[in-house]
Amino acid sequence: MGILAWEAIQRLQTPTSIEADTVMVVAGIGIVINAVTAWLFLAGSKHDLNIRGAFLHMAADAVVSLGVVVAGGLYLCQG
Repeated sequence: MGILAWEAIQRLQTPTSIEADTVMVVAGIGIVINAVTAWLFLAGSKHDLNIRGAFLHMAADAVVSLGVVVAGGLYLCQG
């Protein structure tokens, strides 16, 4: 955690550009994988609380990945 904190502080002090295209592609792959996994859990989510939790987790991950794609697109529009 200390190394992560150190890297975060360094990044805040000297910001560097990101490869927004790569970020968007990886997040797009994440959307597909998480959405398919959530879809697989969907049928059992009505009768089993654990499966419902897994479904909601994967669906939320897909939405977060969508947010990353949008953020990458906004980054590209900025510059």
